[in-house]
Amino acid sequence: MIKTVKIVIGGGYNAYIGEGALDEGGIIIRDAAALCQKAMPKLCVIADEAAAGLYYLRLKRSLDAVGFETELITVSGGEGVKTFDTAAYLYKRLAELGVRRGDVLVAFGGGAVGDIVGFVAATYMRGVRLVHVPTTLLAQIDSSIGGKSAIDVGEVKNLAGAFWQPVCVISDTTVLKTLPERQLRSGMAEAVKYGCIADRTLFEELSKLSLEETVLRCVKIKADYVSRDVFDTGVRRELNFGHTFGHAVEAASGYGLTHGEAVAIGMVMAAKIAARLGISDKGTEAAIAGRLEEFGLPTGYDAENLTDRIKSDKKSELGGINMVLPTKIGEVVIRNLSFERLGELM
Repeated sequence: MIKTVKIVIGGGYNAYIGEGALDEGGIIIRDAAALCQKAMPKLCVIADEAAAGLYYLRLKRSLDAVGFETELITVSGGEGVKTFDTAAYLYKRLAELGVRRGDVLVAFGGGAVGDIVGFVAATYMRGVRLVHVPTTLLAQIDSSIGGKSAIDVGEVKNLAGAFWQPVCVISDTTVLKTLPERQLRSGMAEAVKYGCIADRTLFEELSKLSLEETVLRCVKIKADYVSRDVFDTGVRRELNFGHTFGHAVEAASGYGLTHGEAVAIGMVMAAKIAARLGISDKGTEAAIAGRLEEFGLPTGYDAENLTDRIKSDKKSELGGINMVLPTKIGEVVIRNLSFERLGELM
């Protein structure tokens, strides 16, 4: 059974979650896209090569069934796709295909493809409608919800970006069954994050939940955050738990670590700082590390000059950085630490 979660931003949109959602994609997109015009828009599916090879025909059949004119563009997956060169290539292809402002781009794949396609949707002709069809656990529970899009510039992750909300999100949990084990583990890091910041029960029950229930509960948490803080200036910043160190570690590894692996390390580093500041309950750091290790995720990384990398983080300001620090499982605070103080605590 397909379940829906409402994301209350502007006019609002739904995330459709469950087995078989991909096969209902044509109907879901038709109904969501028709909110703004009567004529059927053209759909351009921009997919990473792996997702296209495995699942595009399922999506295409559902689109054909309701009469969409559909075009497919494939790109490589992974963080390396998030560049100005990729954006320029996509702008050119969309223009060649005659995509107009009333049409729809479908981001089909993992979180990196969602980021670049979201960025292109926000900027092509000053904005075209967007649908997310995430095919990884991390993308389904996190990056497809809330409207963030971004590309990397040099070694700085997500330096250029925009907020651009989709008209809907379609998360078919059957596709998660074919994910490599490492990608599943990577996604579980974000699920642990949600438990750490907002839901102790989720944190404790994660190992017992089905993938579908995990996606549903995490999306509900993120929907609540982004609905209260659209532009990431207030409470939504709590979602960055583990990400300040995580982005630095990810770059230091030359992106040999996945995003989820780097965030796992970042959460433990943040918990260690909270303990050294004396603001966290005893055992919080150990509990977070233990849960991450239960899912086969790394909890330590030896890298030099992380503070220098953190200085380029977009959350840095006035000689310091806003850090999300756990006080106990299910609760975090945001503290601004000077780079000097951060270096002392690391």
